[in-house]
Amino acid sequence: MQRLSWNRTLPALAVATLVWATGLPGGPAAAQAPGDIYSVGGIAVDETGADGSAARAAALRSGERVAFDRLLRWLLLDRDVAQVPSDVRADPSGFVTGYSVQSERIAANRYRATIEVQFDPNRVRGLMNELELSFEERRPPTHLLIPLFDLDGRLDLWDHNPWLDVWAHRPGTGDFIPLLVPHGDIGDVSALSAADAAGGQADRIAGLARRYGVTRALLVRADQAADDGHVLVSVRLVDRGQPIAEPLHLRLNRAVDETDAELLQRAAATTARAAADLWIQSVRDRRQTDGVLAVRADFASHAEWRRLFGELLRSSRLADVTVRRLTTRQADLALAYSGTPEAVRAALAAIGLNVEIDDAPWRVRFAAEPEPPPATEPAPEAPVAAPPPVTPIVD
Repeated sequence: MQRLSWNRTLPALAVATLVWATGLPGGPAAAQAPGDIYSVGGIAVDETGADGSAARAAALRSGERVAFDRLLRWLLLDRDVAQVPSDVRADPSGFVTGYSVQSERIAANRYRATIEVQFDPNRVRGLMNELELSFEERRPPTHLLIPLFDLDGRLDLWDHNPWLDVWAHRPGTGDFIPLLVPHGDIGDVSALSAADAAGGQADRIAGLARRYGVTRALLVRADQAADDGHVLVSVRLVDRGQPIAEPLHLRLNRAVDETDAELLQRAAATTARAAADLWIQSVRDRRQTDGVLAVRADFASHAEWRRLFGELLRSSRLADVTVRRLTTRQADLALAYSGTPEAVRAALAAIGLNVEIDDAPWRVRFAAEPEPPPATEPAPEAPVAAPPPVTPIVD
C-alpha cells in the first residue's frame, strides 16, 4: 500500500499548489481512497421455513455467514482464516450493521433474494487485533485475466482453450481480485499471442490490458497432459507488463470420477484464491522497503504533474512517495522502493517515463509523444470526362 508523505518544510504555497494539482484535498488518506471492503454483496440466499417471515430470517442468517466468510477471505491470507474461531464464523451477527436486498421473492414458506451485508469496520478490526492477525483493508484494482493452456505441449491462448472457457463461465462475485475475462476477439488475438504471453513480453501484455482500460493483469497458465491425472498452474501478477511478485506454482490432482472440465473448474477456484494470497503478500513485501531513491521530475504543466504523481502512487514497486520540493515545472521526490533500483527503473519506464540515471538525483519526465507524420498534399483529382449526350426516346 503506497503512502504519500508530506515534508514539514514544504512551503505553504507549494502545499496548496500540490493539493490543487494532484486533486488530493484530503492529504494522504484521500490519495487512494479504498472501496468499502466491509460491504459484501452478491450473496444469493434461498431458504424455506414455517412461513415467509421465518424463511426470510433463516435466509438472512445464512447470508450473514456467507458474507462474513467472504470478508475474512478478503482481509486475510488463506492460512489465517482458520484462526478465526468457528463459533464466530457460525454466528457473525454481532458484526453486522445492515443489509441491502435485491431481487426479493417471498412465497408461503420460501424466501429468495440477493443481498448485500454491511459489517462494522471497527468491530471487525477489533477481532483481528484480538486474534493478532495481519489483515488488508484494500481490495486490488481490477486485473485482466490472461489464461494460457498447454495440453501435451500445444500452447493456446485464444483458440481451443478450455481454460479460458472455464474462467469466462465461472461466477467471480466472491473473488478478492476483481477480474476481467477477455473476449478473445480479433483485436485481442492481434494484441497478444500465446508465445508472447508465455514469454512475458511486457509491451504486448500491457497493450492487451490497455484495450480493457486497466494496467494490471493476472497471468494464469495451466499445463495438462491428456494421460495424466493432474494439472499444473502457474500464477503471475503484472503491472504494465512488469511482474510485481514471484510467480506461484500449484499442482492439483484429479479426484475420483472427476472430468477434465471439473478439474479445470476446481483449478480456477483454487487459482483465484491463491492469486489473492499472492497479492496480499506482495503488498506486505512492499512495505519492507529496500531503499530510497532521490528523483527530480520535470513536467510541462500542472495537468502533467498530476498525471505523473498519480502514476507514481499507483506503481506496485513504490512503497512511499515523499514530495521534498515543488515548483511549477519540477518536483524533487524521495521514492521508497522494494526490489532493486533496476526494477524501479523498469517500473518507471513502464509508466511511460524517460529515466536519466547518469547523475544523482535521477531525472524523469514523460516521453515525448511521437510527432505525427507530415500531412501530404492531396493528389490532384483526375479530370472527369463529360458523360455522352443522351438521345431522347420519343414514343
